[in-house]
Amino acid sequence: ADRYLVTATVRVDGSSKFSKVNRYSTFPSVATAWRFSEEPWLKNDVLSMGKLRAGWGRVGNSAVSAYQIYSTYGTAKYADHTPGNEAFTVVGLAPTNISNPGLKWETTEQWNIGLDLGLWNGRLSFTADLYDKFTYDLLQSKNISTSSGFSSMWLNSGSIRNRGLELALDATPISNGDFEWNISGQISWNKNTLVDMGASGGTGEIYVNPDSPQESKYFYGDKVGSSNYLNNPANIFIEGQPLGLIWGYKFNRIVPEGEEGIPISQGGAARLPGQREYMDLNENGYIDEYDKTIIGNANPDFMYGFSTSFTWKDLTISASFDGAYGNEILNANRPQEEDVAYNSNTM
Repeated sequence: ADRYLVTATVRVDGSSKFSKVNRYSTFPSVATAWRFSEEPWLKNDVLSMGKLRAGWGRVGNSAVSAYQIYSTYGTAKYADHTPGNEAFTVVGLAPTNISNPGLKWETTEQWNIGLDLGLWNGRLSFTADLYDKFTYDLLQSKNISTSSGFSSMWLNSGSIRNRGLELALDATPISNGDFEWNISGQISWNKNTLVDMGASGGTGEIYVNPDSPQESKYFYGDKVGSSNYLNNPANIFIEGQPLGLIWGYKFNRIVPEGEEGIPISQGGAARLPGQREYMDLNENGYIDEYDKTIIGNANPDFMYGFSTSFTWKDLTISASFDGAYGNEILNANRPQEEDVAYNSNTM
């Protein structure tokens, strides 16, 4: 009687981007549900719909550039001053990538538990979802030493996890003849973690928090922005920590009148009154690369949304709002725009 539901699927995906050994991969899934509102002992005028859900499954990703399992070649010009060669150049073939025949499918495994409630014939409904998503064998283009003759190569490396909770509420406070008012709201929390860095990064002591250094596996991201004002990497990837961390020097104070601040380099001049001073975390008497720490997290504490609509006969007016709270971001434009020495438009 539609009270107990089970759905199961198995799909086999194949891609010519991978070798014959890794070309195909199997991705199963199963989902179950219990519509407890259909149980005779729970039927009433208030509960119009109630369902408990649970599911588990795997999906694959083959988003890798084509022909990475082969050594490909391209044309290149070389100097050639052989007598009789008036062009002084010769066209030859040169390898354009490092092959990786071991590439395979990136896999995401997820489970979720959900609850759906409908009250008073759908005038009020509520949905909750709890999930855990784990992605492994990540397909990534990794930077490699240019002494190899190449700058990057594709490989399966690392894993990340996302866990979270999503809540949604829909209501129709007024439904009277030609007029109806609907409101809805959503809020979600998500926590991501770099579980395994794979082949990337190195190991060393860094200040994950300003209090004390700890042994960590990490690597730096790229520079932020296109100007020369922010040449240093502003983000860092640390095993066991969230993605999207901002890396830099922690502000301490503005040097007051009559005092000197900590130099910003070994043997450098002391900071003068009115200048910024940063924290000397390793307490060596000056600011260096080892004084950097996590100064921000681009991940929001939560995300939310709200919408409402008014309907009268054939006329509908609606509005929607969404946002994120608690995330810290870096504006790469500000250093250049606020530099009064080089920007005459700064007020």
